[in-house]
Amino acid sequence: MKILLIYNDDSSIARFGKSRKEFPPLGLLFLGAVCESEGIDVELLNICENDVESIPYHCVIGLSINSSYNYSAFYDNIEIIRNKCDFLIVGGQHATVFPKETFIELMADYLIIGEGEYSLPKIISACYEGIKPSGDNIISKNDMNKAFSEKMRINDLDDLPFPARHLMDDGDVLLDKRIYGEDIKSISIITSRGCPHNCEFCANVYKGFRYRSAENVELEIIQLLQDYPEMKGLVFLDENLLFSDKHMQLLCERIEKHNLKWTCNARVDYFNRSIVRRMKESGCVEIKYGVESGSQRILDKMHKGITISQISDALINTYNTGIRTKCFLMFGFPGDNLESAKETIDFISAHEKFISRINLFSFSPLPNSPIFKKFKNIFVDNTWSKYRLYKQNFHWWGTNSEYEEMLVGYKQLEDFISERYGEHGTSVGS
Repeated sequence: MKILLIYNDDSSIARFGKSRKEFPPLGLLFLGAVCESEGIDVELLNICENDVESIPYHCVIGLSINSSYNYSAFYDNIEIIRNKCDFLIVGGQHATVFPKETFIELMADYLIIGEGEYSLPKIISACYEGIKPSGDNIISKNDMNKAFSEKMRINDLDDLPFPARHLMDDGDVLLDKRIYGEDIKSISIITSRGCPHNCEFCANVYKGFRYRSAENVELEIIQLLQDYPEMKGLVFLDENLLFSDKHMQLLCERIEKHNLKWTCNARVDYFNRSIVRRMKESGCVEIKYGVESGSQRILDKMHKGITISQISDALINTYNTGIRTKCFLMFGFPGDNLESAKETIDFISAHEKFISRINLFSFSPLPNSPIFKKFKNIFVDNTWSKYRLYKQNFHWWGTNSEYEEMLVGYKQLEDFISERYGEHGTSVGS
């Protein structure tokens, strides 16, 4: 049995373009690892770097669509792909959020809603055996009326094999320029899934938060050091690694033994001074905080659940611990204007000493996010083949004057960050 898994990782759309490789698709590599554990041969293909016409014929092809941004790469090539296989399986974030549209438009035989590690091997086996696969989160052309709200969750993440990074070239796994201020090679890792929060801008379909044990994470680190001896750093991609003080203590103990430098993402309301000091001792060199805005009014509209005071406390005390900080900001959320731009500029000015770098994103609503659903009719009118995250330049909220004021505010904020932080104050989607 064999499957060709096709994904889209177009680094040219990223901030640094092709001058810096993006992280490998760990979700897809988890799928590949599970398939291999079931005796299935796996091949990967990046659709943006390969001629689809040259794909050899396969019994089974799987498409991994991790966001609506790259849906068009599959949509534009689907007739060619469809003619290269007997069975086409589709999964990923976009397929979970828009199953009917995705199933029909991509001419799929089977579609997986939610996490697919347990379902994909069953479908592949069924395709080779000539039978219909069964599963709550498996959709086929013969049961299009099945409830589309069911989502598969894997409760014990320790049961999963580690991502099959060997399916990719070493140079696509062991990356330079991924830990700010450190000239070392690093590898990305993820230790949790889901999120317990309800931010208006978030499209996470998995609200049931689960995480791997510190022991399981260390076993993966040990394997990585064996497979990639040049690795000197880890980049944790979890949305909020600081979700539990107890777990963070255990994780620091495990990481510290291997003399690695590492970075992570975090929410400011989970900041704990003693935990952050322990992180510093274990090799943490940067924490990237989801600040979003320097305006409390906008934070409240986002349902972010944090305060300006909490942001200030986290940035100042992280810096005083000796760990660099990065802030993720977004501007263009409904209600952003000159006032919120000034509030954010004033906040950055007051905390400039404590912030090493900033990413400013031009806000675009993510499909499945609460804010997207509130304006859904506007986006339904724009076909998915034209949908572009971070590059939405059409007027989708507020009056004409409110929208124009938002654009002026964004430019003021962008110019301020660029002037103060230079290349470390990058803007996305302007």
